[in-house]
Amino acid sequence: MSSGFSAYHSVLASALLRRIEAYHALWRTEHDRIDGQLYEVMTGERMILAVLVCTYLEALGNLLLALNLDTNSIKKVKSLSLIEKWSQVPSQFILDYRLEKEVLDDLKSLVRRRNDIVHMQPEVSLNGKKVHRGNPFMTSGEDHAITARWLMLPLRLADNIQHQSHDLGFRFRFYSRVDQLKAVVELFPEALTPRQP
Repeated sequence: MSSGFSAYHSVLASALLRRIEAYHALWRTEHDRIDGQLYEVMTGERMILAVLVCTYLEALGNLLLALNLDTNSIKKVKSLSLIEKWSQVPSQFILDYRLEKEVLDDLKSLVRRRNDIVHMQPEVSLNGKKVHRGNPFMTSGEDHAITARWLMLPLRLADNIQHQSHDLGFRFRFYSRVDQLKAVVELFPEALTPRQP
């Protein structure tokens, strides 16, 4: 069976991997330096990654649906959120489907961050009085830790599918080309460490 969509997923995965490698190189060489210019560069890189990871997860979610639902069923779930597509819809084709709380929490925080970026609101002050507080930004250390976890989400979600349905997981991994991102594990081993409560 040939597929026209797998190449597109491969292009997205490759683009994401290039950005991840660039971010990692910058982080590895510069994370001890704290100055305004570096903070701005790192924040910009994290913003790009958040949007790109969300884009890739949306494409992967839609691929998962296409592999498992008919056209009418897809129409019914097409407008659901990215979070719903990963947390609820797979239960239509995977018996007792569940998404680990930590993975779901990371997915929710990624979507919030993406929304903050795409729907950015500036902080506004008039005559020294804050009129609008704008979007909050995390500190550099917090931002790096959560960014590393977000970068692992495509693999963590694919692992979750494969763990609950081996055959579907295998097909999904094959068509999505998600395993191109396995290099991320080597770049960000801290993302595999469970978070402390």
